[in-house]
Amino acid sequence: MQRSPGLTPEQLQQVLEAERKENALLDAQEQAARQKAEAEKMAARKEKAKRKEATPVAAPAPVAVSPIPTTVPESVPPALSGPKEQQLNQLLQLYKADKISPYEYHQERAKILAE
Repeated sequence: MQRSPGLTPEQLQQVLEAERKENALLDAQEQAARQKAEAEKMAARKEKAKRKEATPVAAPAPVAVSPIPTTVPESVPPALSGPKEQQLNQLLQLYKADKISPYEYHQERAKILAE
């Protein structure tokens, strides 16, 4: 800090001391403001928790479960006939042996089932 030409060392000490006190006061005010803000946050959190606890939670509505039918619906096609089943088994064996591609397998399968 530069010295002012008209200040004595005692006056300079007084000025410095006054600046330190002012800085300390500002620091204390800032600290108090931070503490107040933190206390307000905590109060808001507690209030929110109280509201959450006080809010009744409705029980879920019961779900109606229909029984599993024990009869086979009429829309299910009957079991495959002997020759179709044999053709499909032969086709599956070719596919598993990697002698035909998946595309060929599905194309031929569709043809057999369409007959």
